[in-house]
Amino acid sequence: MSNDYAAIVTTLDVAVLLIGTVQFTTHYLRWNDSIAELARARRERMGSLIEERRRGIEPTRDALREMRPRSLWGTARAAWPLFIPGAVWLSVCALLVKLQIDVLVWAGTANAGADPALAESACWTLAVAIIFLLLESYLAILARIRSSRREIEEWYKGRYSEEERSDLAERVANARRTRPSPTPSAD
Repeated sequence: MSNDYAAIVTTLDVAVLLIGTVQFTTHYLRWNDSIAELARARRERMGSLIEERRRGIEPTRDALREMRPRSLWGTARAAWPLFIPGAVWLSVCALLVKLQIDVLVWAGTANAGADPALAESACWTLAVAIIFLLLESYLAILARIRSSRREIEEWYKGRYSEEERSDLAERVANARRTRPSPTPSAD
């Protein structure tokens, strides 16, 4: 570890820590919103049952079973895809804070000599954090592309029958296999 290396590590650490903190906050807010939406939907269903009882209609056994509160695990499982990235970012941020503290302790030590273990730890911690940052961006792009394709496919299937789609697909395939007929020239 040298003063120049400590400056580079600190710069990268703070930059990735800032991004990580925003990502962590974003994921956990979305996770919380998802769980709140599940609770709101349950309360609305319960309210509709109360309204029915006010009108003298007793709820069915199935309707009452549906109202049983979800377990904590059931609620968490419903919002699990939003929880995992936030938990990973929390871990990455904790590692980055620990690294920054270690670098500051080293820099604040009088006559601090080279510390190869700290330099190696800084290198690996930052590498993992940056790789995760890039990987998350890549996966988010892939998820968006997949979602868009699914939406388009659902729209297409909802608008046209299987027979119409198959017939057109066959015609397109046949058109690709045959050569276009020459167009007469306008001489």
